[in-house]
Amino acid sequence: MFCTSLLLYIVATAPPIWLLETKLCEWRREYELLGESRMAISGPDEELHLQLLEQLLLVVLIVGRWLLPKGDISREQLSQILLAYLAISSDIVEFFDVFKQKAVYNNVNVQQIVLAAWTLSLLQFPFVLTVSRARKMRVAITKTYEELIMPHTGPPNFWEVFYDVDIWAIILANSLQDIPFLLVRLYLMLQHSLVTYTMIFFTCKNALIIALQTYRAFILLNDRYIRPKPPDLDMLDSHTHHTRDHQRKPTAHRKKRSKHFKSEEREHLFSPRRERNQKRDRRRTMDTLEETTA
Repeated sequence: MFCTSLLLYIVATAPPIWLLETKLCEWRREYELLGESRMAISGPDEELHLQLLEQLLLVVLIVGRWLLPKGDISREQLSQILLAYLAISSDIVEFFDVFKQKAVYNNVNVQQIVLAAWTLSLLQFPFVLTVSRARKMRVAITKTYEELIMPHTGPPNFWEVFYDVDIWAIILANSLQDIPFLLVRLYLMLQHSLVTYTMIFFTCKNALIIALQTYRAFILLNDRYIRPKPPDLDMLDSHTHHTRDHQRKPTAHRKKRSKHFKSEEREHLFSPRRERNQKRDRRRTMDTLEETTA
């Protein structure tokens, strides 16, 4: 699923952010050299306001995706997407803090590299690939129990990988954010000796995320396409027992109805004899009363 409105918003707002951040770096460089700036910025408070304006871009992206029509996805899936956007935004916001370092605002080429990686990370917002597909056991409707538990012996169809949403989500997450951020941070640490606590922490974080996502991709490829696993036998057993119980209930109900019908029929057949017995008992009672009265 692709959201065109978010892409148009990013295309419209990213270039002004480039110009604004370039001017802020120029102001920091002039302020460091001359102690003042010729730009129309009064001081640190004005710089803070401009930085808040930059970060407002991510807030509008998240709130805008929340207010847009959810389309074919459910409310639960939309909440998962918004939570994933918040996790992505935290790393993007921290990535912008490198502009405050001297090695960045004094070098125009480094500024362009950082801004390019930042813009690339924004391109993952229009893609709605963070929701894992539902792998429900619907094959049990058309396949027998033996077909389900037997391993697949045919050659794997690798063309299905291109239609797997989970694989594409991993590829986009790594290629648009984690890998570019890791390369830029390593470049700043090794080439420009920009070593700080936050830089080390987020570098390790990006490396760990890339490793975990790659491991998950290999697991998905192995379990779904190379050596697909049969469905869980416990699920199949529970499904079989549920079907048997569902089939037994009408039989028991029919037996109960048949028994009830037989009792009613028997009562109907024997009702005249009961009436005769009751009449005979009443007659005997009346005769006894007459004899005692006489």
